[in-house]
Amino acid sequence: MKSYLTLLLACFAINNGQAQIVQSSCFASDSVKALYMEDAKRLALRKIFAENLTYKDSIHIPQSHADTALNALIAVKNAQNIPEADSLTGGYYFAHTTIPYILDRIIVKADSSLAWMDSLSIGSIPTGDNYIDSLISTHYLNLTNFNSYSYYAIFESDSSYNMSALADAFMQAPMVYLAQGDSYPWPDPVDIQDTIYPDYVQLTYSIGFNCFMGSCNYHRYWIFKVYYDCSVEFVESYNTSPWTGMTITENSMDNIQIYPNPVKEEFAIQNIEESVNLELLDLSGKIIYSESNYLGDIVNISTLAAGSYLVRVSKDDQSKSMKLIKM
Repeated sequence: MKSYLTLLLACFAINNGQAQIVQSSCFASDSVKALYMEDAKRLALRKIFAENLTYKDSIHIPQSHADTALNALIAVKNAQNIPEADSLTGGYYFAHTTIPYILDRIIVKADSSLAWMDSLSIGSIPTGDNYIDSLISTHYLNLTNFNSYSYYAIFESDSSYNMSALADAFMQAPMVYLAQGDSYPWPDPVDIQDTIYPDYVQLTYSIGFNCFMGSCNYHRYWIFKVYYDCSVEFVESYNTSPWTGMTITENSMDNIQIYPNPVKEEFAIQNIEESVNLELLDLSGKIIYSESNYLGDIVNISTLAAGSYLVRVSKDDQSKSMKLIKM
């Protein structure tokens, strides 16, 4: 695993001379493809909405659109002779695509008098409602949480969908008040954007620094051209604000990890060098647990509902946020 220092050195590297095209490959194992497929589908969905394509009303994200982005992402991943590509795809900062909502989770709120909502409240699927059961089975939705107080259900799927279109489908059912793709509490400082040209796909990777709740003081950008024969050209890198007088130090939180993850009852933070502040947040950004001077002791979350949470570790001017899955 590469350190924060390695990536920062790459940030400040000056590209002298003409860029070179490096032969790469769009071939990858099934596990690597799976790793990048959600990024590819996010890029495809972003393009569909940006260009107002008819696919915006389709629950299924067209594979042909996703494959173009997938091949480009894999080609950059395989371009190990380009140091910038290796830093972004093989180092600590695994670059990925940010989108305002999650592609495998949806929230549905309906009238409490509905029989199918009563079935969901006790975890009973099928619910007896043909339309709702069809949506659940067709899109491989699993009920992960039911809020009995506000009367809404949260579903997750093993596949990625256009949750905006799926939400519209749920809204067609009588007495459904709300259906929406679940969202992240704040934007991720890491992103990839693509632009499709006749001869190549341009990928722009970006990473934010000095961030708090999605707002970053600085961003660094790396631009690659990926040609349709899977060769890759690193074009340039630049930042949004000059970093003068900065002392480059290794981030002591680089190696901090949650274990186990996913978790059923207890987890701990590994590789802590000194006491830190620990916070556990739900997806609305609400802090549901906090501990100062945390030193790696076990945290029990057996009473929490299954779903996704955010663990934030901070010390002085350094912080790290990690996604935690509660089973």
